[in-house]
Amino acid sequence: MPVYNTARFIKRSVDSVIAQTFSDWELLLIDDGSTDDSGSICDEYAAKDPRIKAIHKENGGAGSARNAGLDSARGEYVVFPDSDDWIDREAYDYCVKTMDENHLDLLVFGSINTVYDDQERVCKEQRGEIKPCILKTQKECREKWAELMKSYPMYGSSDKIYRLSIIRDHSIRFPDLRRMQDGVFTMRYYDCISGFAAVDRYFYHFTMHPSDFQKKKIPKDFIKCAIVFHQTAISLLEKWKLKTEESERILGNWFTEIVILAQTDYLPKGEDVSFSDVYQHIKTINNNPYVHCFYQRYGQIHQLRKMEQAIKNRLNLLLTILAMRTY
Repeated sequence: MPVYNTARFIKRSVDSVIAQTFSDWELLLIDDGSTDDSGSICDEYAAKDPRIKAIHKENGGAGSARNAGLDSARGEYVVFPDSDDWIDREAYDYCVKTMDENHLDLLVFGSINTVYDDQERVCKEQRGEIKPCILKTQKECREKWAELMKSYPMYGSSDKIYRLSIIRDHSIRFPDLRRMQDGVFTMRYYDCISGFAAVDRYFYHFTMHPSDFQKKKIPKDFIKCAIVFHQTAISLLEKWKLKTEESERILGNWFTEIVILAQTDYLPKGEDVSFSDVYQHIKTINNNPYVHCFYQRYGQIHQLRKMEQAIKNRLNLLLTILAMRTY
């Protein structure tokens, strides 16, 4: 469990692991250079329960923290919950039994996105749709992969259970990316599996708070992260000789959504940010060589340019309104 400045939430997360009906687990709390009380809370739990171990390291990001956990992990299976989320008490019991009984290498379970207010009251809950599915051969897993990318949350790691031996035998690591490192990890892991299942049991609870929305901003290398993800996906399809028009379309739609997300949800924030800064941010993304070539290749460049022009028009309108208010 990577931990970074989540002192306000980590107890709920750790307590949800302690409450599991499955008791044969080990919890590695990786304090990734926290500057609040998170590190000391990790130590407190480790002192009270021999199944919990606290590891402290310099800040390196969630991927680096997970890699540190993998270096010390000893179990047959591994999961990657976040320290501000929580999981239902029967989750690991159900998942381990399902993995064992069906000889699976990867299991995906459902999640619920929950938004809390400042008083920790639930404001909104939304379930991510997931359809039951089981694949029992490597051939079947690979042939269905592009379809799984369309139907399941294959880009994260918190709502999945992995087999530790596969990770170690194939030296799979979380890459040094500020975003989407878990998606790249999962894809590289998927390349090595021979059994997959998705279950419509909504065990995992992603939590969001008002402060999360206020702080949300795009890392400078966000588009780079998306490109690495997209390139990894395409390379797998080429390796498996399963690159088709439909599979490229599915990945293309995903990449398009990510670019749009970067342009709309992750705009520059702050009192010193001008409208021209926002517009330049959008233009820089559009002019990225990989993004530009991608849209030219897939005949969707007009969508990007139309969006850029539409946002530019909105900014000009807002600037005009602000100018009028100064008179």
